[in-house]
Amino acid sequence: MTIGKMLKMKGSAAPRIRPSVKVKDVVAMLKFADTGAIIISDDGAHIDGIITERDIVRGLHREGAAVLEFEARRLMTENVITCRANDRVADVMEMMNQHRIRHVPVVADDKIAGIINLRDILGLRLEEAQHEADEIRYYIAHA
Repeated sequence: MTIGKMLKMKGSAAPRIRPSVKVKDVVAMLKFADTGAIIISDDGAHIDGIITERDIVRGLHREGAAVLEFEARRLMTENVITCRANDRVADVMEMMNQHRIRHVPVVADDKIAGIINLRDILGLRLEEAQHEADEIRYYIAHA
């Protein structure tokens, strides 16, 4: 399966904010969007960075509660690992494991096309495994 097919199933919504947004507002948006990462984009179309719950926790550890008043750009990861719609899910899963990341923005023509996370991939893999098990049970029952 490709990332594009996965996006069609789950939707292509990709929460994004401007780099100047305060971290305390990022926290609120993470909760509201029920996600662990938000894309940072000054123009709403191109990726400037990504900020994750992990980035915020590490910032809190280093700087204390003052980090909540920082702009998101101070905590964001600038070199964002992305994928494309025609990438295979298995390849992106391997890349996520290799880089120890849980969120990967999807880009098309260098513009934001969506975002996938480890939960999306695990859900898909679980569904595929269940489908295979059902097929095997059917085969055994009707052989």
